[in-house]
Formats: sequence, structure tokens, C-alpha cells
Amino acid sequence: MYVCLQKHLNFNLMTKNISLILNGVLAVAVGFLYYLHFKSPSNSSTIIENVSDSTYTPAVVIADSEIKQDGIVFVNTDSLLKHYEYYNLAKKNLEARQKRAENSLAATYNALQGEVMQFQKKAQEGAYTQEEGARKEQELMGKQQQFMATKETQMGALVSEEEKMSSELNKKVQDYVKRFSKGKKYQYILGYTGMSSSILFKNDSLDITLPILKGLNEEYRQSKK
Repeated sequence: MYVCLQKHLNFNLMTKNISLILNGVLAVAVGFLYYLHFKSPSNSSTIIENVSDSTYTPAVVIADSEIKQDGIVFVNTDSLLKHYEYYNLAKKNLEARQKRAENSLAATYNALQGEVMQFQKKAQEGAYTQEEGARKEQELMGKQQQFMATKETQMGALVSEEEKMSSELNKKVQDYVKRFSKGKKYQYILGYTGMSSSILFKNDSLDITLPILKGLNEEYRQSKK
């Protein structure tokens, strides 16, 4: 009687431990997917297709010769990113990698969940000896640790890729703006970002987004030849 009771208690403890493991895995999986969704370059999953400087229309169309060559001008950074071909391709590739990571993580979790549920069912039916149950528990815990390691690797790779993309984007824009400004008497080139901008008023005659955008896209197209 004591042996049977002890065996029953051990299996209850074992299945409880596995349930805790499963809950932990689920929390990590959900947290990781949440992180991926909100950490991506855009909160929207929509990928912008076929955009370029030819589809961008500024509020006021001004000839290059009419743009003020001194003082302060601005670039609409929202529009710049939306229509910059390099950024949109890099963003599309990053989102594809994110989707693959999400699918891989979900598949791993579902497989582990199935194994845990099957183990719990068999344990409750008395299909395992105490030794077999303990061995299976260790196996599932090992798979959980492997899942965690895979998650960390995937998350780290995505973060590194995003940081690399952001760094390259900043460098391309800043380098081009410096070259664009040579020979002109600009004191400041400001970045305007709509409602989140600290600029409360702008004169559209100071908007140099279009020539900057055209130049960036032209350089990008040349680099692909």
C-alpha cells in the first residue's frame, strides 16, 4: 500500500512539474512572439510594395532651383522611409525572417506540448514505472532547455539584424545628406515626423524631401547594377 501510494504521489508530482514546465514554455513563446511583433521596424505587418520617389508627392511641388539655399530646411522622415527603396527591401527581408522564426517557435512549442500531454495521460494510466517516468521527465526538461536556447538564438539574431539595418540606414541617409548639402548654405536640416515631431509649424517651401529621396533611390539602384 505504501509503495503504491508513494508511486502515485511521485507521478502526481512529476506531472505537476511537467505542467509547470509547459506553462513556462507557453509564457516564453507568447512573450517572444509579442516581442517580435512590437520590436519589428513597423508595428504593421503590411509590407509596402512598389514604392519609390516616383510615387511620393510633397504637399507643395517645388522645383529644385526654387528651394531655399540658406537657413533651415527639413526632410519628412516618414515619407522618406515609406518611399526609400533600400529601406523597404531591408524591412521586407527582416519581416520574412521574423515570420520564419515565429513559425519555427510555434512548431517547436506545439510538438513539446503534445509530448507533455501524452506523458501526463500515460502517467495517469500507470503506463510508466517510476524509473521510466523520471527518465521521461528529464527528457522533456531537456527539450524545454533546448527550446529556450533556440528562442534566445533566434531573438538575438533578429535583434542584431535590426540593429545592423538601422545602422546602415542611418549611415546611407546621413552620408547622402552631407553630400547633398555641399555648396549650399544650409544651417540646419531638420527631420520632420508628423505628430511626434517637435516642429509645430513648417513652411512647405523648405521641404527638401523629394530631392533627397530621389538621390538616395538613384544611388541604391546604381549599387544593384
